[in-house]
Amino acid sequence: MKIIDWTIGNSDRYNVPDIEEYKVGIKTVEKGKYPVIFKKNEYSQIICVRDDVIPNLVFICGLATADVLNKYQDDNLILNPKLRSRGVKTGFYGFEYLKEINSVADLF
Repeated sequence: MKIIDWTIGNSDRYNVPDIEEYKVGIKTVEKGKYPVIFKKNEYSQIICVRDDVIPNLVFICGLATADVLNKYQDDNLILNPKLRSRGVKTGFYGFEYLKEINSVADLF
């Protein structure tokens, strides 16, 4: 299953699920920050937190459904003023509503 795209570019081009066959995205954020998401989400996201001490250590927190992503968001969680002023993205804070992922079947 292909899930890593190492390319960089305009975010409009990347507003598609990372795991296309399951229509699920992956959001990874640095420890101590909130994931940056679009204000309107049409598919679920796997939420991950990258450790800032141990290189390449990533914690898979769980699956945020589109409904959860669209409900638990706050623009004040966006640290970059330019990004915040665009009005397209916001910060996600609903970690307690993530679904546990034990297998690929949990992505549905």
